[in-house]
Amino acid sequence: MSRPPPLIRKRDLHNMLAAVVAAGAHIARVEVAADGAITITTTNAETINSANPEEELLKAIDARKNTLPNKAR
Repeated sequence: MSRPPPLIRKRDLHNMLAAVVAAGAHIARVEVAADGAITITTTNAETINSANPEEELLKAIDARKNTLPNKAR
């Protein structure tokens, strides 16, 4: 009997965490539920739920880019 495919891959989780860090947040805790739901909690108590994490992370990155000087963009 073979294993079922994973609900989330390590690469996907790594990309999500890298996006959170790129957005300027500090990660306090990451929770992965048995059903594959991911919750990323930052040190400033903002929580990004996995309902649509990519969209939320992209918005956070865009907001962060708008605060950087032109050379850093």
